[in-house]
Amino acid sequence: MLVFLFHFSSVCSINYIFVAVFNVLQDQDLYFTDPKQLLDIYTELEEQNLSLILNSQETEEAVEEIKQAMATAQHKMNCETDFLKQQLNMLNEAVAKEESRAAELELKAKMFSFSQSTIEDQVPCELVLSHS
Repeated sequence: MLVFLFHFSSVCSINYIFVAVFNVLQDQDLYFTDPKQLLDIYTELEEQNLSLILNSQETEEAVEEIKQAMATAQHKMNCETDFLKQQLNMLNEAVAKEESRAAELELKAKMFSFSQSTIEDQVPCELVLSHS
């Protein structure tokens, strides 16, 4: 390949460059010997391009379907999580209520036991006093 340094303002230098480039191109062998070769390559490239476009569209559709499925699954899991949290809160409240009731019953049992032991303690004293 030839590289030329030239001054654009000169018509002679533009003509000289044109002739030099033409001579270089004329000396080179042409890649295509038949116009049909160029058309065949162009057709093949066009088919490849269309195939790539179709593959790209199919891939994009698949990605969109996967995104939609993921969004649906995420929404479903969020709903289930919220439901389970509500159940957990209800169970915690029920446990707290039962623990409170158990504490009340335990206190009542202690009070009953204490009153029974106090009565039993008092009965022997009264018996002792009455026997005296």
